[in-house]
Amino acid sequence: PSHDPSGLQYELLGEACIPGIDTSDWQSTFEEQAVVRRVDLSSSGLPKNIFSEEDKLFCFGSHMVAQEVTERFKLTNPFKVECTVNLSVKPRALKGGGGGKAGEETPLAIEIEPSKILLPPHEHRYISAIFTPPAMQTFHATFEAAVEQGVDPATKLLTFDVVGEGTLPHVLVAQPAARTDDGLPVIAFPKLLVGRSKTLPLQLVNEGILPASVRLALSGAPAFSCSLVGQAITIDPKSSQTIDVKFEPRPIDAKEAEDGGAAPPVEAKISLTVAHNAFEDNTIVLNGSAYAQDVAFEEMPGEGDGDGGSDERLPFGD
Repeated sequence: PSHDPSGLQYELLGEACIPGIDTSDWQSTFEEQAVVRRVDLSSSGLPKNIFSEEDKLFCFGSHMVAQEVTERFKLTNPFKVECTVNLSVKPRALKGGGGGKAGEETPLAIEIEPSKILLPPHEHRYISAIFTPPAMQTFHATFEAAVEQGVDPATKLLTFDVVGEGTLPHVLVAQPAARTDDGLPVIAFPKLLVGRSKTLPLQLVNEGILPASVRLALSGAPAFSCSLVGQAITIDPKSSQTIDVKFEPRPIDAKEAEDGGAAPPVEAKISLTVAHNAFEDNTIVLNGSAYAQDVAFEEMPGEGDGDGGSDERLPFGD
C-alpha cells in the first residue's frame, strides 16, 4: 500500500503444550473414596473403598463372590490442549505373602469402562472400575491411564495398584459341642417321660466378614420342634444366634419294640442352609428317648405333711 511501502508486519504468537493428566492429586482422583496415608491389610477382611498414598494402592474391600461392585475414579486434564487417554488393568505379580506363590499372577477380576477417553482442556471425566470376584481369594491388579503422545514422565501416566477380595457368608455350629462318628453336630436329649418336655440350645456363630442369612428345616420325628424353622435368620459378622430346640415325646415314641425290648430312640435332623453360599450345608442331628409309666401316683393325700407317712386309705371300688 502507498502509505506503507515496506508492507504490513504481523506478529505471530504460539505456545507449545504437551498433553497430560494430573497424576499426583490423589484427593481429586479419589474424591468419592477415602484417601489415607497408609492402610492396614493385616486385619480380617479388607478395608472398603480406601486409597493408600504410601502404597499407591486402592482397596475395593471384601465382597461376596460373583457380586458386581463399581467405583468411579476422576481423571483431570489441567493443561491447555486436549488429550486422549488409554485405560487398562494388568495382572500384578504377587510378592511373598500375597496369598499365592511369589511371582504368580492372580486372575483379573477388575474391568475399566470406558477403555479410552478424550479429555478436553481444563476438564475432567469419570471412569468406572468394576470389581466382580469369581472366587474366594484376593485379587490384585495394576491400573494404568496412559496419555497418547505424552512425553512428560510426570503427566503422561497415572498408575496405581488395585486389590479386592472375594468371600462368602458362612456360619459355624458352636453348640452343641458333641459330634457323631461322622462329625455332625448332635443334640442329645435326656430320656423323658411322655408328656414332659426339654429344651436345649442350638448356637450358630458368624465368624465371617459378611452378614449371613440362615434358614433351618426340620425333618424326622414330630416330637422335636424349633420355633425358627422356615424363617430367615440374619446373623451379623462376629455375632451369634441361639435357637431353642424342644423335645416333647408322645405316647407312640415310648411304644416298646415288637420283640418286647425298649422303645427305639427318637431321631430327627435340622438342615441349615446359608443364602448365597451353595457350599454351606450343615446338618444337626437330634436324638432322644421316651418312656411311659403304666401307673403313677401324684399329689397323694398327706404328701408334704412332714410326718413320714399317712394312714389314709383310698378306695378304688370293685
